[in-house]
Amino acid sequence: MDKAMTKTLLDSEADAKIDSEIDSEIGSKIDSKIDSKIDSGRGEALSAQIVAKFSAASIEITPGVLEKNPDSLDGLLAGREVFVTHLPSGGEDAGYGKTLETVARVVDKGFVAVPHIAARNTPSAALLEGWCHELDKLNVRRALLLGGGGEKQLGDFGDSMALARTGLFDHYERLYFAAHPEGSFDIDEAGLKKAILDKNQWHRETQIPCCLVTQFGFDAAAIVRWRSSLGALDNVLPVRIGLPGLATLKTLINFARMCGVGNSLRFLTKQASKIGQLLGKRAPDDL
Repeated sequence: MDKAMTKTLLDSEADAKIDSEIDSEIGSKIDSKIDSKIDSGRGEALSAQIVAKFSAASIEITPGVLEKNPDSLDGLLAGREVFVTHLPSGGEDAGYGKTLETVARVVDKGFVAVPHIAARNTPSAALLEGWCHELDKLNVRRALLLGGGGEKQLGDFGDSMALARTGLFDHYERLYFAAHPEGSFDIDEAGLKKAILDKNQWHRETQIPCCLVTQFGFDAAAIVRWRSSLGALDNVLPVRIGLPGLATLKTLINFARMCGVGNSLRFLTKQASKIGQLLGKRAPDDL
């Protein structure tokens, strides 16, 4: 994946749902990986937690990845959520046709498609309505609404709440909103806090199920601090943490620059001093 990566999303609420009904057979497979490092009793408990967390995991894919590698979703359990990115490009629809084509492929494969819709990358209200009409025909009922990177705003929408308030998503069963544990190049700290407050208020008013999905990162401390800070904002929305998929260090650095994840970018840049690793793969094991 030279220009794309997957992102595993972990539901932070899974910790509260761990119980004795966790599949022991799956857990035993994880035990075999960790028993060499920790005692068996602790290993069983840890593997149960891992299984419970990943039972709600989803992935993110770009249109280019699925086009070049049609079997890239093989092995993923049917019914899992697959987030589909929108990478803006030229043309009247800002490249969203590629996203719609990929959503159709994802649905055909038996997965739950969750398309990205970026406010600042949406050229007009008319186009947004057209996209939503096409998504309705595919029976899509979940979406990730986000502001979109960069200072340039293509059309009528400046942030994700402007999209949500159109009413085009009122019949959706779940909406996701982007969150930024390491800050954002486009929004200051006060703006990020206000965004959390606004999303919670909108959720209370509409009763539409909502969830916060973070950008990927490697800095666990930053993620924990951010998650803890949500209490002061009376946040009631569940949180999913974004983890980078297996990719070269060079690719991860490029994505960190694009996403504006500061601490993780600094971390990855330090790792880049080991030139040999640029040719290898990196996984989020430590995180």
